[in-house]
Amino acid sequence: MRFNPTTRHFIFAALLLTGISLTSCEEGVDLKIVDAPSLTTGGAEITSPFSIRVSAEVTSDGGDIVGDRGVCWSTNPGPTTASSVARSGGGVGSFSVSLLGLEPGRTYYLRSFASNVGGVGYGNEVSFTTPAAPWTNNADTVSDASGNLYSFKTIGTLDWMAQNLRSVRFCNGDTIPQKSSAGAWSTADTSAQSAYNNDPSLAPMMGLLYNGSALLDPRNVCPCGWRVADEDDWNDLINNNGGLFEAGGALKTTGTGIWKAPNTGATDAIQFTGYPAGYRAPTGEFFNFGSNAYWWSNNASRPVKIVNSYGPGMQAWTGEQKTGYSIRCVRD
Repeated sequence: MRFNPTTRHFIFAALLLTGISLTSCEEGVDLKIVDAPSLTTGGAEITSPFSIRVSAEVTSDGGDIVGDRGVCWSTNPGPTTASSVARSGGGVGSFSVSLLGLEPGRTYYLRSFASNVGGVGYGNEVSFTTPAAPWTNNADTVSDASGNLYSFKTIGTLDWMAQNLRSVRFCNGDTIPQKSSAGAWSTADTSAQSAYNNDPSLAPMMGLLYNGSALLDPRNVCPCGWRVADEDDWNDLINNNGGLFEAGGALKTTGTGIWKAPNTGATDAIQFTGYPAGYRAPTGEFFNFGSNAYWWSNNASRPVKIVNSYGPGMQAWTGEQKTGYSIRCVRD
Protein backbone atom coordinates (compact mmCIF):
# COMPACT_ATOMS: atom_id res chain seq x y z
CA MET A 1 0.00 0.00 0.00
CA ARG A 2 1.04 3.67 -0.38
CA PHE A 3 0.00 6.90 1.31
CA ASN A 4 -1.52 9.55 -0.85
CA PRO A 5 -1.75 13.06 0.69
CA THR A 6 -4.59 15.13 -0.67
CA THR A 7 -2.87 18.45 0.21
CA ARG A 8 0.60 19.68 -0.63
CA HIS A 9 2.13 19.38 2.84
CA PHE A 10 5.26 17.60 3.99
CA ILE A 11 4.43 14.22 5.53
CA PHE A 12 6.52 12.20 7.97
CA ALA A 13 5.57 8.55 8.25
CA ALA A 14 6.87 6.32 11.01
CA LEU A 15 6.30 2.62 10.63
CA LEU A 16 6.09 0.78 13.96
CA LEU A 17 6.18 -2.93 14.63
CA THR A 18 2.61 -2.86 15.87
CA GLY A 19 1.18 -0.73 13.09
CA ILE A 20 1.53 2.56 11.29
CA SER A 21 1.45 6.04 12.75
CA LEU A 22 1.47 9.18 10.69
CA THR A 23 2.68 12.60 11.82
CA SER A 24 2.40 15.81 9.88
CA CYS A 25 4.22 19.08 10.40
CA GLU A 26 0.91 20.84 9.94
CA GLU A 27 -2.53 20.09 11.24
CA GLY A 28 -5.40 19.41 8.88
CA VAL A 29 -3.55 17.19 6.46
CA ASP A 30 -5.94 14.60 5.06
CA LEU A 31 -4.18 11.32 4.33
CA LYS A 32 -5.67 8.20 2.77
CA ILE A 33 -4.39 4.68 2.53
CA VAL A 34 -4.36 3.33 -1.06
CA ASP A 35 -4.38 -0.37 -1.74
CA ALA A 36 -3.73 -2.10 -5.06
CA PRO A 37 -6.93 -2.77 -7.06
CA SER A 38 -8.91 -5.99 -6.63
CA LEU A 39 -9.90 -8.12 -9.64
CA THR A 40 -11.61 -11.27 -10.79
CA THR A 41 -10.40 -13.18 -13.85
CA GLY A 42 -13.29 -14.65 -15.82
CA GLY A 43 -13.44 -17.34 -18.45
CA ALA A 44 -11.19 -17.85 -21.46
CA GLU A 45 -13.00 -18.37 -24.78
CA ILE A 46 -10.81 -20.08 -27.35
CA THR A 47 -11.33 -18.37 -30.72
CA SER A 48 -8.59 -20.12 -32.75
CA PRO A 49 -5.44 -22.21 -32.24
CA PHE A 50 -3.61 -18.87 -31.98
CA SER A 51 -5.97 -16.70 -29.92
CA ILE A 52 -8.42 -16.55 -27.02
CA ARG A 53 -10.82 -13.96 -25.60
CA VAL A 54 -10.60 -13.32 -21.85
CA SER A 55 -13.10 -11.49 -19.64
CA ALA A 56 -12.25 -9.88 -16.29
CA GLU A 57 -13.56 -7.33 -13.80
CA VAL A 58 -11.92 -4.71 -11.60
CA THR A 59 -14.06 -5.04 -8.48
CA SER A 60 -12.34 -2.32 -6.39
CA ASP A 61 -10.05 0.57 -7.28
CA GLY A 62 -8.25 0.29 -3.91
CA GLY A 63 -8.92 3.93 -3.12
CA ASP A 64 -7.36 5.56 -6.18
CA ILE A 65 -7.82 5.82 -9.94
CA VAL A 66 -7.01 2.65 -11.87
CA GLY A 67 -4.76 3.86 -14.66
CA ASP A 68 -3.91 0.54 -16.30
CA ARG A 69 -5.59 -2.85 -16.57
CA GLY A 70 -5.49 -5.93 -18.74
CA VAL A 71 -4.46 -9.59 -18.79
CA CYS A 72 -0.97 -11.06 -18.55
CA TRP A 73 -0.07 -14.58 -19.63
CA SER A 74 2.77 -17.07 -19.83
CA THR A 75 3.48 -20.74 -20.41
CA ASN A 76 4.50 -20.89 -16.73
CA PRO A 77 2.25 -20.37 -13.67
CA GLY A 78 2.18 -16.98 -11.97
CA PRO A 79 2.35 -14.55 -14.94
CA THR A 80 2.99 -10.88 -14.13
CA THR A 81 3.03 -7.61 -16.05
CA ALA A 82 6.62 -8.49 -17.01
CA SER A 83 5.16 -11.41 -19.03
CA SER A 84 3.12 -11.07 -22.23
CA VAL A 85 0.36 -8.48 -21.73
CA ALA A 86 -2.86 -7.37 -23.44
CA ARG A 87 -4.15 -4.03 -22.09
CA SER A 88 -7.65 -2.56 -21.92
CA GLY A 89 -7.46 1.05 -20.75
CA GLY A 90 -8.23 1.86 -17.12
CA GLY A 91 -11.04 2.22 -14.60
CA VAL A 92 -13.22 -0.21 -12.68
CA GLY A 93 -15.80 -2.65 -14.03
CA SER A 94 -15.83 -5.40 -16.62
CA PHE A 95 -13.54 -5.59 -19.63
CA SER A 96 -12.28 -8.16 -22.13
CA VAL A 97 -9.15 -8.56 -24.25
CA SER A 98 -7.90 -10.89 -26.98
CA LEU A 99 -4.62 -12.74 -26.54
CA LEU A 100 -3.01 -13.18 -29.96
CA GLY A 101 0.03 -14.95 -31.33
CA LEU A 102 -0.39 -18.09 -29.22
CA GLU A 103 0.95 -21.49 -30.25
CA PRO A 104 -1.44 -24.35 -31.09
CA GLY A 105 -1.59 -27.19 -28.61
CA ARG A 106 0.14 -25.38 -25.71
CA THR A 107 -0.96 -24.72 -22.14
CA TYR A 108 -1.02 -21.10 -20.99
CA TYR A 109 -1.56 -19.44 -17.60
CA LEU A 110 -3.17 -16.03 -17.30
CA ARG A 111 -4.21 -13.46 -14.70
CA SER A 112 -6.03 -10.17 -14.95
CA PHE A 113 -4.22 -7.15 -13.52
CA ALA A 114 -4.88 -3.51 -12.66
CA SER A 115 -2.68 -0.80 -11.19
CA ASN A 116 -2.93 2.49 -9.30
CA VAL A 117 -0.53 4.46 -7.09
CA GLY A 118 -0.86 1.69 -4.52
CA GLY A 119 0.67 -0.92 -6.82
CA VAL A 120 -0.42 -3.74 -9.11
CA GLY A 121 -3.25 -6.07 -8.15
CA TYR A 122 -3.81 -9.47 -9.76
CA GLY A 123 -6.93 -11.57 -10.22
CA ASN A 124 -7.20 -15.31 -9.88
CA GLU A 125 -5.14 -17.46 -12.25
CA VAL A 126 -6.77 -19.36 -15.11
CA SER A 127 -5.13 -21.95 -17.36
CA PHE A 128 -6.17 -23.21 -20.80
CA THR A 129 -4.76 -25.26 -23.68
CA THR A 130 -5.06 -24.04 -27.26
CA PRO A 131 -6.39 -26.56 -29.79
CA ALA A 132 -4.24 -28.02 -32.52
CA ALA A 133 -4.68 -26.53 -35.99
CA PRO A 134 -6.64 -26.81 -38.25
CA TRP A 135 -9.69 -26.01 -36.16
CA THR A 136 -13.32 -24.94 -36.49
CA ASN A 137 -15.31 -23.91 -33.45
CA ASN A 138 -18.56 -25.31 -34.84
CA ALA A 139 -20.02 -26.67 -38.04
CA ASP A 140 -20.73 -23.28 -39.64
CA THR A 141 -17.81 -21.02 -38.73
CA VAL A 142 -14.04 -21.02 -38.99
CA SER A 143 -11.46 -18.83 -37.24
CA ASP A 144 -8.31 -17.31 -38.75
CA ALA A 145 -4.97 -16.88 -36.98
CA SER A 146 -6.03 -13.41 -35.76
CA GLY A 147 -9.10 -14.82 -34.00
CA ASN A 148 -11.65 -13.49 -36.52
CA LEU A 149 -14.67 -15.72 -37.11
CA TYR A 150 -16.18 -16.35 -40.54
CA SER A 151 -19.30 -18.18 -41.58
CA PHE A 152 -18.97 -20.47 -44.56
CA LYS A 153 -21.31 -21.92 -47.16
CA THR A 154 -21.15 -25.13 -49.15
CA ILE A 155 -21.42 -24.05 -52.79
CA GLY A 156 -21.28 -26.95 -55.19
CA THR A 157 -18.65 -29.30 -53.79
CA LEU A 158 -16.64 -26.66 -51.90
CA ASP A 159 -16.93 -24.86 -48.59
CA TRP A 160 -16.45 -21.11 -49.27
CA MET A 161 -15.95 -18.46 -46.62
CA ALA A 162 -18.96 -16.14 -46.76
CA GLN A 163 -16.93 -13.03 -45.91
CA ASN A 164 -13.75 -11.45 -47.25
CA LEU A 165 -10.59 -12.36 -45.40
CA ARG A 166 -9.45 -9.87 -42.74
CA SER A 167 -6.62 -11.73 -41.02
CA VAL A 168 -3.44 -9.85 -40.09
CA ARG A 169 -1.60 -13.14 -39.48
CA PHE A 170 -0.60 -16.07 -41.62
CA CYS A 171 -1.74 -19.57 -40.70
CA ASN A 172 1.48 -20.13 -38.69
CA GLY A 173 0.88 -16.98 -36.62
CA ASP A 174 3.42 -14.73 -38.37
CA THR A 175 2.26 -11.13 -38.86
CA ILE A 176 1.21 -9.95 -42.32
CA PRO A 177 2.79 -6.47 -42.41
CA GLN A 178 0.40 -3.54 -42.59
CA LYS A 179 1.50 -0.90 -45.08
CA SER A 180 -0.52 2.24 -44.43
CA SER A 181 1.23 5.03 -46.30
CA ALA A 182 1.26 5.14 -50.08
CA GLY A 183 5.04 5.09 -50.04
CA ALA A 184 5.25 2.00 -47.85
CA TRP A 185 2.67 0.19 -49.97
CA SER A 186 4.21 1.06 -53.33
CA THR A 187 7.71 -0.04 -52.29
CA ALA A 188 6.71 -3.27 -50.53
CA ASP A 189 8.35 -6.26 -52.21
CA THR A 190 6.97 -8.76 -49.72
CA SER A 191 3.54 -9.57 -48.26
CA ALA A 192 1.40 -6.60 -47.22
CA GLN A 193 -2.17 -5.78 -46.24
CA SER A 194 -4.29 -2.75 -45.39
CA ALA A 195 -7.88 -1.72 -44.90
CA TYR A 196 -9.50 0.44 -47.58
CA ASN A 197 -8.42 4.06 -46.96
CA ASN A 198 -6.56 2.66 -43.93
CA ASP A 199 -9.88 2.70 -42.08
CA PRO A 200 -9.99 -0.34 -39.76
CA SER A 201 -13.72 0.16 -39.11
CA LEU A 202 -14.37 -1.09 -42.66
CA ALA A 203 -12.56 -4.40 -42.17
CA PRO A 204 -15.31 -6.39 -40.35
CA MET A 205 -17.63 -5.96 -43.36
CA MET A 206 -15.27 -5.43 -46.30
CA GLY A 207 -12.24 -7.42 -45.18
CA LEU A 208 -8.68 -6.32 -45.88
CA LEU A 209 -6.85 -5.77 -49.16
CA TYR A 210 -3.80 -7.98 -49.78
CA ASN A 211 -1.02 -7.61 -52.32
CA GLY A 212 0.09 -10.36 -54.68
CA SER A 213 2.97 -11.41 -52.45
CA ALA A 214 0.56 -12.19 -49.62
CA LEU A 215 -1.59 -14.15 -52.06
CA LEU A 216 1.28 -16.50 -52.95
CA ASP A 217 3.08 -16.57 -49.60
CA PRO A 218 3.73 -20.23 -48.59
CA ARG A 219 2.80 -19.43 -44.96
CA ASN A 220 -0.86 -19.32 -46.13
CA VAL A 221 -2.85 -16.14 -45.66
CA CYS A 222 -6.05 -18.17 -45.08
CA PRO A 223 -7.04 -20.05 -41.91
CA CYS A 224 -5.17 -23.30 -41.40
CA GLY A 225 -6.86 -26.04 -43.40
CA TRP A 226 -8.14 -23.47 -45.90
CA ARG A 227 -6.56 -21.87 -49.00
CA VAL A 228 -7.08 -18.98 -51.40
CA ALA A 229 -9.64 -19.93 -54.06
CA ASP A 230 -7.90 -20.81 -57.34
CA GLU A 231 -8.97 -20.68 -60.99
CA ASP A 232 -10.70 -24.07 -60.91
CA ASP A 233 -12.67 -23.04 -57.81
CA TRP A 234 -13.78 -19.75 -59.36
CA ASN A 235 -14.64 -21.35 -62.71
CA ASP A 236 -16.83 -23.93 -60.98
CA LEU A 237 -18.57 -21.17 -59.03
CA ILE A 238 -19.14 -19.11 -62.16
CA ASN A 239 -20.26 -21.98 -64.39
CA ASN A 240 -22.76 -23.24 -61.78
CA ASN A 241 -24.34 -19.79 -61.41
CA GLY A 242 -25.14 -18.73 -64.93
CA GLY A 243 -21.68 -18.21 -66.40
CA LEU A 244 -19.75 -14.96 -66.77
CA PHE A 245 -22.83 -12.98 -67.83
CA GLU A 246 -24.93 -13.84 -64.75
CA ALA A 247 -22.76 -15.15 -61.90
CA GLY A 248 -21.84 -11.71 -60.55
CA GLY A 249 -25.44 -11.09 -59.56
CA ALA A 250 -25.51 -14.29 -57.49
CA LEU A 251 -22.43 -13.07 -55.59
CA LYS A 252 -23.49 -9.48 -54.86
CA THR A 253 -25.48 -8.38 -51.83
CA THR A 254 -28.75 -6.71 -52.79
CA GLY A 255 -29.88 -3.08 -52.52
CA THR A 256 -28.03 0.21 -52.81
CA GLY A 257 -27.29 0.90 -49.16
CA ILE A 258 -23.75 -0.47 -49.54
CA TRP A 259 -23.45 -0.93 -53.29
CA LYS A 260 -23.86 2.24 -55.30
CA ALA A 261 -26.87 2.46 -57.58
CA PRO A 262 -28.02 0.76 -59.68
CA ASN A 263 -26.53 -2.56 -58.42
CA THR A 264 -28.11 -4.28 -61.39
CA GLY A 265 -28.89 -7.98 -61.21
CA ALA A 266 -27.86 -8.43 -57.55
CA THR A 267 -29.55 -11.42 -55.87
CA ASP A 268 -26.93 -12.91 -53.51
CA ALA A 269 -28.63 -16.18 -54.46
CA ILE A 270 -25.83 -18.36 -53.10
CA GLN A 271 -25.27 -16.25 -49.95
CA PHE A 272 -21.75 -15.34 -51.02
CA THR A 273 -22.22 -11.88 -49.41
CA GLY A 274 -20.12 -10.01 -51.96
CA TYR A 275 -19.44 -6.41 -50.91
CA PRO A 276 -17.88 -3.62 -53.04
CA ALA A 277 -14.58 -3.37 -51.17
CA GLY A 278 -12.68 -1.58 -53.97
CA TYR A 279 -8.95 -2.04 -54.47
CA ARG A 280 -5.58 -0.47 -53.71
CA ALA A 281 -3.40 0.50 -56.66
CA PRO A 282 0.37 -0.17 -56.83
CA THR A 283 0.85 3.54 -56.13
CA GLY A 284 -0.90 3.14 -52.77
CA GLU A 285 -4.08 4.99 -53.81
CA PHE A 286 -7.55 3.52 -53.23
CA PHE A 287 -10.30 3.20 -55.86
CA ASN A 288 -13.87 2.03 -56.56
CA PHE A 289 -15.18 1.49 -53.05
CA GLY A 290 -18.95 1.01 -53.24
CA SER A 291 -19.02 0.18 -56.95
CA ASN A 292 -16.65 -2.76 -57.54
CA ALA A 293 -15.57 -5.97 -55.83
CA TYR A 294 -12.27 -7.66 -56.72
CA TRP A 295 -11.02 -11.07 -55.58
CA TRP A 296 -7.63 -12.65 -56.13
CA SER A 297 -7.47 -16.10 -57.74
CA ASN A 298 -4.58 -18.19 -56.50
CA ASN A 299 -2.05 -18.99 -59.16
CA ALA A 300 1.24 -17.59 -60.39
CA SER A 301 -0.34 -15.35 -63.05
CA ARG A 302 -2.47 -13.63 -60.33
CA PRO A 303 -5.86 -13.49 -62.12
CA VAL A 304 -8.55 -11.31 -60.53
CA LYS A 305 -12.34 -11.77 -60.54
CA ILE A 306 -14.43 -8.60 -60.70
CA VAL A 307 -18.09 -7.69 -60.27
CA ASN A 308 -19.52 -4.18 -60.39
CA SER A 309 -22.69 -2.25 -59.68
CA TYR A 310 -23.72 -1.90 -63.32
CA GLY A 311 -24.63 -5.46 -64.25
CA PRO A 312 -24.85 -9.10 -63.16
CA GLY A 313 -21.79 -10.28 -65.09
CA MET A 314 -18.24 -11.00 -64.00
CA GLN A 315 -14.96 -9.88 -65.52
CA ALA A 316 -11.41 -11.12 -65.19
CA TRP A 317 -8.00 -9.53 -65.52
CA THR A 318 -4.45 -10.10 -64.39
CA GLY A 319 -3.49 -8.27 -61.22
CA GLU A 320 -0.15 -6.64 -60.56
CA GLN A 321 1.84 -7.94 -57.62
CA LYS A 322 1.66 -4.62 -55.78
CA THR A 323 -2.11 -4.18 -56.18
CA GLY A 324 -4.35 -4.89 -53.19
CA TYR A 325 -7.51 -6.98 -53.67
CA SER A 326 -9.87 -8.96 -51.47
CA ILE A 327 -9.42 -12.68 -50.80
CA ARG A 328 -11.93 -15.51 -50.41
CA CYS A 329 -10.80 -18.81 -48.94
CA VAL A 330 -12.06 -22.35 -49.55
CA ARG A 331 -11.60 -25.41 -47.38
CA ASP A 332 -8.66 -27.52 -48.47
